[in-house]
Amino acid sequence: MKRQAYFIGIDIMEKKRKAVFHHYRGLQNESLHELITAVLGHMPDEFQNMADEDDPEWGDDSSDSKTQPVAIQNVNQELVVAYLEGHTGFSSAVQAAYLDEINADSPNFALFKNYFLQANPRLMHLLIHCIADNPTDPSLLNDLAILHESMCILDELITLYGRACVLENDPFAFAGLAEAFYYNTVMDGFDAFYELTKIVGDNPEKMAIVDYLITSHVPEQRSKEPLPQ
Repeated sequence: MKRQAYFIGIDIMEKKRKAVFHHYRGLQNESLHELITAVLGHMPDEFQNMADEDDPEWGDDSSDSKTQPVAIQNVNQELVVAYLEGHTGFSSAVQAAYLDEINADSPNFALFKNYFLQANPRLMHLLIHCIADNPTDPSLLNDLAILHESMCILDELITLYGRACVLENDPFAFAGLAEAFYYNTVMDGFDAFYELTKIVGDNPEKMAIVDYLITSHVPEQRSKEPLPQ
């Protein structure tokens, strides 16, 4: 079964970061409103209009795009490709160029997708450095989950999602990270919700959100259980 990329968090402090792949939406906006209202007793004003924002323009995920050569359009892309192809070493300039490119007004997503599909180890190194500097960024974590499809880096994914959930104190963003953690590891037989009960169990607000998510996914989890003999 194909892993489904996921994003639902919204950063209220800055422009929402883009990701290279389309995103899967788990909880719908109405459910998120219900979740946060139930936990906090009200819906913070800053979330009222933001939860209904559409995702920005994502690139085409169709299989046809995998085989088409993609032109480099600027100096940033040239530097990132040179790194990914092994022609230059990793540097802060490479990292900055990558982040600038995926957050540009018209990102060249197709250029980078090929490296995800090739299981490029340099891309993993780049993403992990980006996440180290932006540990709660949902789109970077999502992109690492996509790379996991071809590289099998479950341990790194679990560690970084767990760290993000511990660090993220905004309830709306935490809900998105927690469910993303679930969707991006469940295919590997990992129970992210159980893991969260261990690492955020001393935080009543976060645990209330995790409990809500567990309840909302009970039918889905049961459908994955083996049939009785």
